[in-house]
Amino acid sequence: MGGMLAWLAAASDPRIAVSVPVIGVQNFKWAMQNDKFQGRVDSIPWVFEAAAKDLNRTQVDSEVVEKVWYRICPWLLPAFDAPFSLPLIAPRPLLVINGELDNRCPMEGLTEPMETTRQEYSRMKSGDNFKFYIEKGVGHQITERMEKEADKWFDRFLLNPK
Repeated sequence: MGGMLAWLAAASDPRIAVSVPVIGVQNFKWAMQNDKFQGRVDSIPWVFEAAAKDLNRTQVDSEVVEKVWYRICPWLLPAFDAPFSLPLIAPRPLLVINGELDNRCPMEGLTEPMETTRQEYSRMKSGDNFKFYIEKGVGHQITERMEKEADKWFDRFLLNPK
């Protein structure tokens, strides 16, 4: 959950100078609408199973997932989901790192948030401060190459600021 915390903290706190969410950015609403929420459900199954039971459901479905997100973070879907909150980080440096095969943060669901974020960085004339790095053939794991990309990004903006 560190990647989610990195993105949401940077979106809400302008004191964070540089952000690098690794394998954490996702579009929660897209995942529910496209039945791609199972990877995230599998990461904390007891929470979703308890919610399904409370709702008299035999299995976790998109309605159960939505109820859990509203319970954990009431404003997540309408205000803090990636398409809305990632652009708030602009113009500060933001590197989003994801595995191509990550089922918790599916690539298909990142199209909209990456586009809204690129547009905001472009509007603020800070396009060089945003990058989306995809590690090919990798799922929900942090690789040495991802760590190196993050290190280079931090070095670029924290050790050699413009």
